[in-house]
Amino acid sequence: MAGVRWLLRLIAAAAVTAAGSESQDAGSVGAQRNNWAVLVDTSRYWYNYRHAANVLSFYHTVKRLGIPDSQILLMLAEDAPCNARNARPGTVFNDRHRRTNLYGEEVEVDYRGDEVNVENFIRLLTGRHHPSTPRNKRLLTDSSSNIFIFITGHSGDEFIKFQDWEEMTTNDIGDAFKQMEKQRRYGQIFWIADTCQASTLHKEFYSPGIVAYGSSRKNENSYSHHSDPEIGIALIDRFTYYALDGLQRMSPSSTETLESFTKWFRNDLLNSKPEMRTDLFGRDVGSTLLTEFLAANSRPLFQSNLLQLASDPRRGLDGLGTLGSQRLFGARSSERCLSGLSPKDGAGEASCLSAPGGWSSGGDASFAWDSPEVLLQALRSILPPKLLQALSSMVQGTGSPVMPHLVGAGAGATEGLGDAAVWLLGFAAVTTAGALLL
Repeated sequence: MAGVRWLLRLIAAAAVTAAGSESQDAGSVGAQRNNWAVLVDTSRYWYNYRHAANVLSFYHTVKRLGIPDSQILLMLAEDAPCNARNARPGTVFNDRHRRTNLYGEEVEVDYRGDEVNVENFIRLLTGRHHPSTPRNKRLLTDSSSNIFIFITGHSGDEFIKFQDWEEMTTNDIGDAFKQMEKQRRYGQIFWIADTCQASTLHKEFYSPGIVAYGSSRKNENSYSHHSDPEIGIALIDRFTYYALDGLQRMSPSSTETLESFTKWFRNDLLNSKPEMRTDLFGRDVGSTLLTEFLAANSRPLFQSNLLQLASDPRRGLDGLGTLGSQRLFGARSSERCLSGLSPKDGAGEASCLSAPGGWSSGGDASFAWDSPEVLLQALRSILPPKLLQALSSMVQGTGSPVMPHLVGAGAGATEGLGDAAVWLLGFAAVTTAGALLL
């Protein structure tokens, strides 16, 4: 028991160390992990088709740059794909050539129709939900989160309309951001509005760490770009169109800054003058990367490792591979173990994890706890280097060679912690990494 307790303390401490390291790196180039996007189309009715295309265009952009659906809150007021007037049902396009259906199967809409209203938007920002509100409708941010907010629709001087029947003012938004600051719900916010008189929407913001950009100034309109004769409606607004022209060339490692972003737009093409507010931000927009808000650089790397394991036909459901499963659990046993059926007595998954000496009698002969190299090799291919390094640094001086092998020194001797401890270490490390990074 003492050994098990020591291992659990080790894993917990390593998790804290790895998390602290990530937090310290959060503002550095390429290390931003805690990015969220709130994308809002406030307009009802078919003739506002372009607003749905605007917000879906940004949805695909941030998703391509690495922000997962679990950290994207998408609000669509009008169900344009299913509108009876849509000549191409189930689709939304942003160009007349109809290259990409923006409303494909992979789109996850979190708020739709009447759910898109002022109350729900403010609740989303401030986290003041009814207890029954599901996770996908919550903005689960903290003080280290960078939040990108894009809103499109119809607005006037210091207000924006929702559903063409209620209004949200710049004071409402500013007060919501102040609540978020007090609740430590954000680190930085990048606000973009593509509406008429868009810059008036950020006039009453008064919380630190916010940079805002509007597609037009007071008394200016924002205009649509082009229409499709078959669909019979304008497909996209000019500001979003030219924003996408630059964003589609970006990758998670791009060096475009907030300042260079503003240079993508020409007043003569927009027929309006975009305006950026930077006095609350506290940083130089010329050195602040767009990817600090629109991308999640390191997350896809970890997910891709998992996908490689899952897609390899030689690998089993447990992530160790069919060959590794046979070495650790015995031929034909690992799948039954994972499904809760013990190869020995059907006692369930607990039996699989509580037999450090192998299946005593009746177990598969090839079960081999004395060969943990396969597990260590699998862990090296799955776990992020920072977690491995944190674990390794904590066992230095204990006389155990297990962690040096795990970090990259090649499998070999496994004495030190013992065979059962090696297995437990691997299992706990995978669990910890999943909780931290997914």
